[in-house]
Amino acid sequence: MRPGPDIYYKCPTCGNFLKNRSLMSGNTFGARYYSDGRRIAQMLPDIPDLTKCENCDTIFWLSDLTKIGEYRIGHKHDNPELENAEKVEHLELDDLWRSLETTQKSKKNQKHREIFIRQRIWWKYNINGFEIVDEIDDCRQNCLALLALLNLEDYDHRCMAAELHRNLCNFSKCLELVNDLPEKYNSFKERMTAECQNDNPLTVCLNDKQKQIVTENYYDILQNDKKELLFCVAQRDGDPDEPEIVYAGGEHALLYRSPDFIVILDHVHKDVREQLMKTEKALIAEFSKGEEKGIVREYYADVNIVNQLPDENGLVLPKSENDTKTGIAAQLAEKIEADETTAKNAMEFYRVLAEKCNAEAQYELGKLYLDERFYDLSEAARWIEYAAFQGHKGAVEELKNFEIDDDGRYDAWS
Repeated sequence: MRPGPDIYYKCPTCGNFLKNRSLMSGNTFGARYYSDGRRIAQMLPDIPDLTKCENCDTIFWLSDLTKIGEYRIGHKHDNPELENAEKVEHLELDDLWRSLETTQKSKKNQKHREIFIRQRIWWKYNINGFEIVDEIDDCRQNCLALLALLNLEDYDHRCMAAELHRNLCNFSKCLELVNDLPEKYNSFKERMTAECQNDNPLTVCLNDKQKQIVTENYYDILQNDKKELLFCVAQRDGDPDEPEIVYAGGEHALLYRSPDFIVILDHVHKDVREQLMKTEKALIAEFSKGEEKGIVREYYADVNIVNQLPDENGLVLPKSENDTKTGIAAQLAEKIEADETTAKNAMEFYRVLAEKCNAEAQYELGKLYLDERFYDLSEAARWIEYAAFQGHKGAVEELKNFEIDDDGRYDAWS
C-alpha cells in the first residue's frame, strides 16, 4: 500500500477545515470478503466519501466539495490552519439514517446514493447485531427498501438481492436469484446454496475455510487384543490433523478428523458408552470405499469427555435417545395448552425476555400468537422472525410455513 497525499476541504456549513486520506496504490492480499458485499482489506482501506463535520454536525459528500489543498506527510503547510484540520471518518448508524433523509430529498445521484447508504446501514446491522428489538424492525424495513432499489439485470445487484432475501429467511428466493448467475459467480452461488440448505440467515465470510461436516451412520466399534477401542469408519480424503473424539456419554460422538473436518458418529452403541467414557485414546481405522474393502490408514485420536456435546453450530446434541426438550418452555407446554390463564401469564413472561432479544422467548411468544385463543398472524410473524434473525432453528423452520407477498409482509398461512 502506498499512501497518497492528505486532501483538504471546508465544511459547507461552518467553514471548518477537514482532512481526508488518499491512496496512490493498494492491494487486497489477506482481504476478507463477506456475503453482504463487505470487503475488509488492510492494504486497501475504504476511504470515506459520505461523512460529517464534528464541529456543526452537518452531513455531506466530500465528492460534492471543492478541494482546497493537498499535502504529503512531512511537507510544510502553506496554510497553518490546515495543520489542525479535522480528520473525516465514516458515519455511524444514527448518522447514516439521518443522511438517508437528506439524500431522499436531493435529486443529485439520488438512487445511487440511497443504495450506497442503505447498503452501509445493512452492513452496520450485520456487524453489530441488535441491541434492542426495535432495531430488528428498522433493519428489516431497510432490507426491503434496498431490495426495491436494485436492478436484477445487474449481476452484482442480483447477488446483493440474494443475500438480502437470505437474511430475511426467504431462502427459496435467494436460491432462485443465484441460480441464473454466470460462471464467474459460481463460488458465491455454491456458498449461498449451502447456507440456504442449512437454513442459515446470517452473513458469512466467503473466503473463510469452511468446516466440512459429515454424518457416519454405518461404522463399527471393536476392541483389539490390546483392549483398545477401534473405530472402523469410511475413508476420507486427506491426512488427519490432530484427530480427536469428543464425547458426552450419549448416543452421538464427534470425530474431529481435523479442526475443519467433523465426522458425526451417529448412534454409539449402548454397550460401548461406558467404556468410551473411560478411554483416553481410540484407534481409528479408515476403510476404502467400493467392493474390495481394506484399511487405508490407521491413527490414534485423543478422547475428550465433555458435559455437553456441541454440534457444528455450537448447539447441544441430545445425550441419549430418551432425552427430551428441557427448560421453561417444556415445563409450561402442557399447562399452556390446558389452561388459558397459564397461557396468558406465559405470554407476559416470554414478552419480557423477548424484548431483551432472547431468541427462545421470541420464538415461544410467536407460537403463542398462532394459538387460536390469541391468534394474531402479524404478531406471530414479527416475533418468530426476530428469533430467526438470531439463527433460532425452530423459528427458521416456522417461517417456511408463512407466505410472503412482494412488500415483505406475511399475509397468509400456507
